[in-house]
Amino acid sequence: MVTVRVPGACQASHAAAVRLHDQLLHHHRIEVLVVPIDGALWVKVSAQVYDGESDIDRLAAALS
Repeated sequence: MVTVRVPGACQASHAAAVRLHDQLLHHHRIEVLVVPIDGALWVKVSAQVYDGESDIDRLAAALS
């Protein structure tokens, strides 16, 4: 499990976190926790044994 700052996120509100979460879920079928912390958005990535490196690459691509 790791928490990573979202690159380029210039708005760190609860509403922005909900929007990003919903976009990742509905457009990319990626479920991650998105939270605003200290003026930035962060995603909490929790990988399971069935997740592969390609799943992490897909998340990184969706965030960029």
